[in-house]
Amino acid sequence: MSVKFVVFVLNFLGCNYLMSGVASVFPVVNPVQRSIATRKGSSVTLVCFGRNVNPLDTMSVWKFKGQVIKQGGNKKVRTRWLPGGTGNFSLHITNVSDKDVGQYMCSLSVANFNKLDVAESFIKLKLYSSVRWPKGTYALPMPVSGCPKGKKALWSEGFLKQNTEDTTPLSNWSRPTHLKGLKKNNVITQHFCVKEKKSGSDEWPAGKYCIFKKGKCPPGFEEGSIKWDDEDTKNDNKASGVLPDGDYGKDTVVDFCCRSDGSADKPIELPMREPFFLLKHSSSCQLVMGMLVTEEWVFWDCEDKENKNLVSGKIPESFVAKDVKLYYCYYIEK
Repeated sequence: MSVKFVVFVLNFLGCNYLMSGVASVFPVVNPVQRSIATRKGSSVTLVCFGRNVNPLDTMSVWKFKGQVIKQGGNKKVRTRWLPGGTGNFSLHITNVSDKDVGQYMCSLSVANFNKLDVAESFIKLKLYSSVRWPKGTYALPMPVSGCPKGKKALWSEGFLKQNTEDTTPLSNWSRPTHLKGLKKNNVITQHFCVKEKKSGSDEWPAGKYCIFKKGKCPPGFEEGSIKWDDEDTKNDNKASGVLPDGDYGKDTVVDFCCRSDGSADKPIELPMREPFFLLKHSSSCQLVMGMLVTEEWVFWDCEDKENKNLVSGKIPESFVAKDVKLYYCYYIEK
């Protein structure tokens, strides 16, 4: 019989004050992440952080589908005690499969005279293959690989050609570029992936990034717009298909939805089956779980005479004066 178990039993029988020297305080436990996505066959660690706990009178268990998890198989439990009555309680899972997917519970029990004080928290584990695009209507820049393909492909496509300044044109773009569309010194074309149906499993996660507006911005986003003053003489702008909200005539207005309620350095969870773009909204691109990210940009040389470029509301990371430079974030699976 272990020393810790004996101490725990004595505490439970009413000796808590004598053993620890202090009165019991109700324990608190919180998950480091409430939801974790991983690949099939990978390893993952679930972690809970506890307060008002100590090694003398605290017992910890992990449960899955109501059953206590025991050491062995592909699961290993570890407890790490920290100063100030705190501790980390982790569950390491190797070779993750479909049978490991679901809700896990981290439970802490502290002996308090003739009763137990129990605190519980939950972590949801899922596979990347089950992650869906967030609900709401919106649009994304289309990569050269096309719109994301999933089990529920709900994307419509749109096309926009902008005739930029014709006299000594200076339009430019990063190289290589993964944005679909013809680009020349006096012509910039864009393609869009537009989600017109509101269906989806979750809201967009907190972070620092932008998307194109289509209908009402999803919760957590603020809207804004950029106006491009395109070439005045013999302007041959063209637009077709389904486009983000805006105004597409001889000049171009595109509406955006941007958010800055989280850290760009904290990875968010989005589908990783196909490459995709977000629009940059801070000094660095938003990190996405399981994805490599590359920054790209496009520079529009706008009309030189009586230029009427305009910005309103919240917009992506950009340079907007007489010309426009916009920054994009390209994601591909690691």
